[in-house]
Amino acid sequence: MENDLQTRRIAMNNMNKPASGIRFTHQSIRFSLIAIGIIIVGFLIFTIINKTNNSSINDYYISDGYQAVFVNGETYFGKVTNINKDVLVLDAVYYLQDQQTLQSGPQPKESELSLVKLGSEIHGPQNQMVIPLNSISYIENLKETSAIVRAIQKSE
Repeated sequence: MENDLQTRRIAMNNMNKPASGIRFTHQSIRFSLIAIGIIIVGFLIFTIINKTNNSSINDYYISDGYQAVFVNGETYFGKVTNINKDVLVLDAVYYLQDQQTLQSGPQPKESELSLVKLGSEIHGPQNQMVIPLNSISYIENLKETSAIVRAIQKSE
C-alpha cells in the first residue's frame, strides 16, 4: 500500500512538470502560416515576373524573311531557321566579297562588293551555317526592299 501511495505521488509530481517536447501555441502556428503564405506569394510573383521578362531571340526575328547576322566582324545574310540556347542555324547563306581589280597604273580602282552564295568555296561547304550564339554581335531583320534581299532573290 505504501508502494502504491508513493507511485501516485510520483505520477502527480510528473503531471505538474512542463513537457520536454516542443509545444505549439496558437500564436506560433499563426506566425508559421503567415510566413509560409508570404513565401508562396513571393515565389508566385517571382515566377510571373521571370516569365514575362524572359523573352528569347526567337521573339525578334522574322521567320519568313531574311536576316543579317554579324559574327566576329563578318556579316552573313540568309534565313534564320532555328535558334536554341546555344546556336543559331542560318540557311540560304550569302556574304559580301570585296572584288578589287587593279588598274594599269599604281592606283587601284574603287573596290566593288559582290554577293557570294556559301558553298562555292574551295572546301565545298553546304549552304547552311550553325553559329554559336556567343559569337554573334547582333542580328538584323532585312526589309523585302533591301538591295541584298533583291540580289538574293534574283540569284535563286
